[in-house]
Amino acid sequence: IRRQRQMCIRDSSPFAPSSNNLGIDLGQVFLMGDLSEDYSDNLGFRINYTYGVSDIFGFESNLGHSSHTDGAFSMTHLDMGLRTNLAWFDRIIPYLSFGLGFYRPSYTFPQKGNTGETASVAPILFGIHLGPGVNLQLTNRLYFGTSLTFHDIFGTETVKPDGTKLNAGGTFTSLLIHAGMSF
Repeated sequence: IRRQRQMCIRDSSPFAPSSNNLGIDLGQVFLMGDLSEDYSDNLGFRINYTYGVSDIFGFESNLGHSSHTDGAFSMTHLDMGLRTNLAWFDRIIPYLSFGLGFYRPSYTFPQKGNTGETASVAPILFGIHLGPGVNLQLTNRLYFGTSLTFHDIFGTETVKPDGTKLNAGGTFTSLLIHAGMSF
């Protein structure tokens, strides 16, 4: 009877098979490597959608954005991948996620002279993401949690508006809290 009760709870809970889960994430985005030398860390947000494929696996997609150093650098990304539920401890669900994505770093530079005008470069790049997280099931439909995700953007060399070269891309880590609902 206890096993049937656990299965019934799991079937009607977030990230269960055939569930649709929509969440909003907010937290700190830590720039790493070359990006951290020129730009400061800042808050970022993300919209997350997960479809529960089985008790263990889910398809996850994220649309996120962060802006750094008064808009001199910003990052928008759309990534997709696999979510792996590691266990179901009562109402706690630890997981790992990893996948591929498209990243659009936007660099803004002042124009020559003191005219106050700016120009920007914003290539669309490819990258990977991976990281752990944990969710707490609040009700059969609501959940709350946190995630730590590492992003590695495959860089490319592009030309700045002044004609000099820029190595676009880099790495960053996001530490986000999220709340969501299952439907």
